[in-house]
Amino acid sequence: MKTILFALFLIGLILVSGCIQNPQILNKCQTDNDCVPAQCCHPTSCVPLSQRPNCEKVPCTLECRGETMDCGQGSCACVNGKCQVEWNNRILTDDDIVNELKNLRKINTYPDNKNIDPKDYPKTLGLYSKNGLKLIEGYFCSDVCPDYGGVWIAFENINSKEKCAEIGGKDLVDHAWGGYIGCAPKIFEKFCEDDSECTIQSTDNCCGIEAINKDYSKGLHQVCTMMCPEYTIKCENNICSLEIKQLEIK
Repeated sequence: MKTILFALFLIGLILVSGCIQNPQILNKCQTDNDCVPAQCCHPTSCVPLSQRPNCEKVPCTLECRGETMDCGQGSCACVNGKCQVEWNNRILTDDDIVNELKNLRKINTYPDNKNIDPKDYPKTLGLYSKNGLKLIEGYFCSDVCPDYGGVWIAFENINSKEKCAEIGGKDLVDHAWGGYIGCAPKIFEKFCEDDSECTIQSTDNCCGIEAINKDYSKGLHQVCTMMCPEYTIKCENNICSLEIKQLEIK
C-alpha cells in the first residue's frame, strides 16, 4: 500500500511540475514572430505569445494615438532574447525627452541602477522632432560596475564630438575617465528636478546668460566686469531657467 501511495505521489509531482512554467522561460523569445502587443488597444509594450492578451471581446477606438504602436509607430521585436517595442517613426519632442529623463533618473539612481539588465539595450526611442535623427537608449558603465552603470539617451551613429557639434548636440562624457559616450539633444543640459541642480552659463557678452544643470557647467563661467541684470535661477517644469528682474525706471 505504501508503495502505491508513493508512486501516486511521484506521478502527482511530475504532473504539477509540467503545469508550472519557469517565468524566465515565459519571457524569452527567439524571433520577432514570438512577440505580440501586451495590450489589446493602443499597445505600448510587448510580451511573448504565451502571454498574449485575450482581445476577442475588447472594443478599441480607431484613432492613431501618440506614444503607442498605432499606425506603424512601432512593432514588437525580439531583442537579445526578450520581447520589446521597436519604435519606427515615433516623433519625440523636448517634452517627451524630459519625461523619459525623469524615468531614467529613477532607474539610474544607486542602488536601483544595479537592477538594470545591460542585455535590454540598446533600444530605439524614435525620431527627434528638431532634426529627424534616430534616438536610442543605451547602457554605459564606467570604472566600478554595475555600481556606476546607467541608461542614457543619444543619437544613433553619432560617434565623435565633431559629428555631435555638427548636429548641434550635447556631448555625453564619462565623468570618471573623460571618454566620449555619445551625443544627446541639447535639452539634456537643462534637465533638473530641483532648483539646487541649476546654475548659470555665461556667453561671450557675459550678460547673455542662460540656466543649465550644474553637471554641464564645467569651464563655462567667465570673469565678467560689466553690470548685468539681477536674476533668479529656477527649476521649472524640469528645465533650468532664469527669471530676469525687471529694472524700475524712475
